[in-house]
Amino acid sequence: MWPEQDKGLQEIYKPGRENSGRTLRTGEAMLRFIDTQPADQPFCLSVSFYAVKHDNNKDVYMPHFEQFKNKDLSVPENWVAGDNPDLPEVVKDNARGVYLHRQRSSTLELYQKLVRRFATQGYSVDEQVGFLVEKLKEKGLLDNTVIIYTSDNGRFQGSHGLFDKCLLYDESVKAPLIVYDGRVPKSDRQHRESALISSVDMAPTIVSMAGLQPPTSMQGRDISGILNKTQPIEEWRDAVYMEDLFLVGMFNKRYDENVIAINQKLINDNKSYRSRGVRTSRWKYIVYYEHTPRIEELYDVIKDPSEQHNLAKDPTYSETLKSLRLQTEALYQKAIQ
Repeated sequence: MWPEQDKGLQEIYKPGRENSGRTLRTGEAMLRFIDTQPADQPFCLSVSFYAVKHDNNKDVYMPHFEQFKNKDLSVPENWVAGDNPDLPEVVKDNARGVYLHRQRSSTLELYQKLVRRFATQGYSVDEQVGFLVEKLKEKGLLDNTVIIYTSDNGRFQGSHGLFDKCLLYDESVKAPLIVYDGRVPKSDRQHRESALISSVDMAPTIVSMAGLQPPTSMQGRDISGILNKTQPIEEWRDAVYMEDLFLVGMFNKRYDENVIAINQKLINDNKSYRSRGVRTSRWKYIVYYEHTPRIEELYDVIKDPSEQHNLAKDPTYSETLKSLRLQTEALYQKAIQ
């Protein structure tokens, strides 16, 4: 049934509903979908909550805020008060996350105000996921359902002196991933996996779990073997490719007719902070490839998980740097084929 024909959905999304919040409305629509599915047919449901994203009142279900409003939440060790002098100059001068940090997360007072509101949204989303699980139990479907809980990106809340997302530090590129498979015996559940997983792995995994063969045109790898421990870990990938193509200068001009010329001018003026790189179990390599000269960052994420000590100019790590450069280029070429 199309939304225009579904009176139940129209009721959920009717204008003027008070104190409902869009996370709760999305949750109601999610439960309605389960309620209206034919009992003899499989289904695939993708639920995209806008939270945790913006923090205006319309984005926050304020009754949930009560439990957080007086809490002092933890502050990451790489949170920076004010500007971060260690960021690459091209980032400091041009990236949106720098000036948004000044406005939104550059003091402890601002940080706590913001994180309380994001914690509220996270709670609201988790509550809706709980309702989904209970609905599947009620329908007798939970033991034959796979739930994948993930996100499109992480975000900075003052870490590295940044706000927002983009840029390739772990706060931004890492995202939650929880997979529940009701078909798996309870004795084989609840384990934590250290294999390197990419967001592009989700599509082939879903196709495979549905009993189909992922097409060769689909990027990413099926992680089913990782989840059920039939995939030899030594044959799995040893690096995840990363890239950031966002420039705020392009975003603000994205509807202009001469966007190609605008983009080229940003590059020519050395204002591009587009980057790519790789993340391995030990190393993080980042290159700002449109900047002249190229800017590189190298972190030992085991010894330095907060990515505070850039080793790119340390001759001790020259061979590591050279290897990661080659790996980044190889994965980039593979991605654009």
